[in-house]
Amino acid sequence: MVNTIVSVNNLQTLNDFTVPKKIENQQIPQQVNQTVESEINIDNTLSVDKKMSSQSDPVLQSISFKPPVLIASSNISGLSPADQAKYDNIMANSNYAGREALKGLETKFLMNKDHRGVKILDNLNNLLTKNVQSGVRPQELVSSLLVTMKYPTKIFQGNHGTCGAASAQFIISSSHPAEYTSIVSQLALYGSAKLRDGSKLTAPPRSLAYRDPQLQFNDSKRLITRGDADSVFQSALMNRVNLVGKQYNVENDTSDLMSVAKGDSAAHPFKLADSLKSMSGNSYEVREASLFGTSNPIHKAMGLKGWRPSQDAAMADLKRDVNSRPPKQVIALINGSQHYVTVISALNNRVSYYDSAKNETVDIPEEEFRDKLTATVSKK
Repeated sequence: MVNTIVSVNNLQTLNDFTVPKKIENQQIPQQVNQTVESEINIDNTLSVDKKMSSQSDPVLQSISFKPPVLIASSNISGLSPADQAKYDNIMANSNYAGREALKGLETKFLMNKDHRGVKILDNLNNLLTKNVQSGVRPQELVSSLLVTMKYPTKIFQGNHGTCGAASAQFIISSSHPAEYTSIVSQLALYGSAKLRDGSKLTAPPRSLAYRDPQLQFNDSKRLITRGDADSVFQSALMNRVNLVGKQYNVENDTSDLMSVAKGDSAAHPFKLADSLKSMSGNSYEVREASLFGTSNPIHKAMGLKGWRPSQDAAMADLKRDVNSRPPKQVIALINGSQHYVTVISALNNRVSYYDSAKNETVDIPEEEFRDKLTATVSKK
């Protein structure tokens, strides 16, 4: 959650000290000076997935957080003439990655409705046919929505302290995709989004027009930037859940302690749980795992009391949740309250989680994960 930017050889290096030591020097992304169109960024990322099968993707293998039901064929059937025209419009106006993602979504999936009764298909098409807020790029936003619905592991926080918001985005995009498209489309069209419980998310100033820098990971030639849907969703949610309760400013979010103090970085776990309920209609609770909450100022700011007698008990609760039928969704706060991740699975004495700071799924021994665990935000 807290990153530090340091200059190395005229490049900006993102040094996330929450990364486990064994991968710390392998996964640090570098900010690239040149500007590249977002379609290329998404395509470069998607090209990795096009070579992967479900057998090689731990997310697709896991028992929880499965992406929406997908089909391999690009054929679409069962649409009315009006809906077919909307589908064709979305296909024509999406970039390559968006088109590939759209080909993999079933008709039934696209017909899912949000709490307002608006279909996913309509929320996407509305972004292309209605007037949007200043700075919004409709085609890029639609493409980014399609990619993150198909592959939640494409969600990325860039060099911002939005790991809590990105973890919530993972849950909403994978488990409540109609609400996800509803929230992002409303933000882009009106500047605010009405949620299931009647409360609102509001896009903070300049967030809809903000463009993230491109990052390059040290261990590969892969270039990646935060997608438009990531930026819009995360900025609006940070405006509601940031630790100190101030208006969020994405331009000032460099994921350092100064950003935290100004309300431009770090998410409050109890606010995160409340917002997940507002968006999904499901109740979430915060469970503590650390023995040191009363002596840690960050824990105090987060409202954590440090009452939990054992991280073993917290780990047992986490395993029970993610291995239940159906699986319960769990966001874990790790590394001394410095970082949120989305738990994928907890089986065979190992834990897999998605890390939006590194755009990767991490698999580590259960004991190692337990020792990192501070708290969880879990579906009741």
